[in-house]
Amino acid sequence: PQQTGPQASSLEARLEAARAAYWQGDIPAAIAKYTDLLKEYPDDETLHGELGNIHYMNGNRVQAATHFEAAATAALEAGRRQQAEILLGVLATLDRAAAERVQQALEGSP
Repeated sequence: PQQTGPQASSLEARLEAARAAYWQGDIPAAIAKYTDLLKEYPDDETLHGELGNIHYMNGNRVQAATHFEAAATAALEAGRRQQAEILLGVLATLDRAAAERVQQALEGSP
């Protein structure tokens, strides 16, 4: 997440707490922490990507695809085309329609 000031330190601390919950194997707590963060930062590429990874690693393909598509969209909007292309590869294995939407967005971007 690219924030500055006091809000950034709060975001970073909360992101570290979400990551720590995951690393400690507390998947429900990790998902809850990421979900809470996304309520405040709904277009955050990092949050969507990491939550997508958690869902993917736990077999939740639908949720993973939702977050990978959001991460790819955020990456494109931030000018990170290569990151969107990487996410497209994974997304294509999870949700063909979502992958097609990202592909169309890629084709329409510089």
